[in-house]
Amino acid sequence: MTTEGGTEEAAGEAAEAPRRFPLLPVVLLALGIAGLLWSGIQEARTSRPAAKGLRVAPAFQLEKFGGGSIRSSELRGKVVMLDFWATWCGPCIAEMPILLKLASEYEPRGVVFLAASRDDPSVAKVQVGMFIDQRAPDLARHAAFADDETADAYGIAAIPTMALIDRKGQLQATYLGAASERTWRARIEEVLARD
Repeated sequence: MTTEGGTEEAAGEAAEAPRRFPLLPVVLLALGIAGLLWSGIQEARTSRPAAKGLRVAPAFQLEKFGGGSIRSSELRGKVVMLDFWATWCGPCIAEMPILLKLASEYEPRGVVFLAASRDDPSVAKVQVGMFIDQRAPDLARHAAFADDETADAYGIAAIPTMALIDRKGQLQATYLGAASERTWRARIEEVLARD
């Protein structure tokens, strides 16, 4: 097409070609993030003893969900399953129904289950409350909040981590990672048999 001034314009030139986002950096970033997530999940899925051997369990005082607190000294004479977990932890969430089932089953035999949340303290009460409402109503009576001092005393470097404490207040073992119902049952029975 020729205009009055004698210049030519190509038809459809008014629309510019869309800009392309560099695909390679985005793909590499996504693969890197996926790799990190995968390795973290694999690490958490591999349940293994983090520490084993008798020593006095560190004393603790945990704020309970719904109010009040609980001290380790109040639990002498009971086997304690002290689970360090968080609402954002996939393996923790997957394992929680198993732990709640075992808590209910073993409670008559003197086992106490405490689910000590490691969620960000500024939002932990809300997050745990939502988790209880939406996913695990039975967790309410077992839920508590673990501060950094308690987590450090138990050497918590990753979650989920379970500390098993015997009736005498001795730390029998800590286990890093989620485990099956069968595995947890065997571990609880082992601690009960020692007393």
